[in-house]
Amino acid sequence: MKSTKTKLHGFKKARSYPSITTGGATMKSDARKRSMSVALLVTVIMALVVAVVAGAQEIPPGPWTSLPDYIGAPAKAHPTANNGVPQNPFLAPNPFSHGHKDIWMSDTANVAGPLGRNPVILSTTLPKTHDHWLTPCGNVVFDSHGRLILTCFGWDEASLVMLDPDTLEVLTHKDLDVVTGPPVGEGGQDFPPSMWAIYGYLDNLDQMHMVAKGRKIITLGEAGSASSPEFVEVGEGYDLGELLDETRIVSVG
Repeated sequence: MKSTKTKLHGFKKARSYPSITTGGATMKSDARKRSMSVALLVTVIMALVVAVVAGAQEIPPGPWTSLPDYIGAPAKAHPTANNGVPQNPFLAPNPFSHGHKDIWMSDTANVAGPLGRNPVILSTTLPKTHDHWLTPCGNVVFDSHGRLILTCFGWDEASLVMLDPDTLEVLTHKDLDVVTGPPVGEGGQDFPPSMWAIYGYLDNLDQMHMVAKGRKIITLGEAGSASSPEFVEVGEGYDLGELLDETRIVSVG
């Protein structure tokens, strides 16, 4: 496979990660001072994507019920201590580099959590990014422009998807090479092998490192412009097929 020569980051980068704290360092804004070690809440985590009328973006609401539209009230913030998780200098800032928030898999985040003030509902069908009606997107990270980067999978398919963080509009996506076949697993937790393609991490150059076909480690970078971004393969990757026999790589992280 030949290296892709497309120039990466052809547009000016604007560091716009959500407010964070890093390793106990003092932050300037009030929002960062109130940072809390909470799991990062993103409306699209494990979103169930359903088939709808072509061209529609939002998931249509369910049937009418007697339940109220909203239950609850704004909460009072109870800040917790910084989690102290070290920052890997070669990765995107914690907790935006990995589905488990950082390369240490801490599953914690120094991010101020939602307090329930003026809540809104956002949803997306992820149009034109998948064929299977059920497409979980479990690995959610943010690039340096603040855009959502998702890895999603369905039956015999997987994709890398970029979303606008305010509207959930699909900005671009790239189909991934997956292992096909019946579900595999242990203890009753069976998943289609296409799921192996979605576990990866985002580095400090907005590049995702992932698995292709369960046998090759690939790097996907961002190219294009701010208005028309795209994912491109960087370099030739690392084909480990000759070393694996029947074994498969199930994640990179």
